[in-house]
Amino acid sequence: NLSVGWDRESFGDVGGPHPGIAAVYAAIAYARCHGALVIAAAGNQGYTCGDGPVAPAAWELLSQPDTGVCTALGAPAFPQEPGYYAPLVYSVGGLSHELDVMPRSRINGMPRLAAMSTNVVTKGAMATLTGTSAASAAASGAAGLLWSYNPSLTPAQVMGLLYQNATTTTLGDADYTHD
Repeated sequence: NLSVGWDRESFGDVGGPHPGIAAVYAAIAYARCHGALVIAAAGNQGYTCGDGPVAPAAWELLSQPDTGVCTALGAPAFPQEPGYYAPLVYSVGGLSHELDVMPRSRINGMPRLAAMSTNVVTKGAMATLTGTSAASAAASGAAGLLWSYNPSLTPAQVMGLLYQNATTTTLGDADYTHD
């Protein structure tokens, strides 16, 4: 679960000059090469009023690493999963209790998957949190529970089951997806 991100307009993206961003990409790709499931928060509207998802959630637009990328990272290549949606990361957006877009959502920042993110109870019911970090944690927890029941599933199969069994909202199509 990556409940962290940065505004790509301000701090850069994959292929940019910042070595820290390249290191985050390499770490995520390395984990995916080893069969990890990576879920990232799409981001909230911040002070910069940026458009689209924050990184690394925006990397849902990228494919899972292929054999060449995994080899370059010194990792085994996780088998490609034809017929399954298999991006580098799976991004999660936020919903209100009415299943509307979460207040303070980023413009053009709603991915295929969203979870409750408004006034989520934390810390023994003493505080609440609103944001896509809470949505990402909920989706990660659901994926982990599902995987614990069937550890032979691949990351794309786990996410496929979450997508297939999710509640459909009236929000329309996602703002971004891989293929």
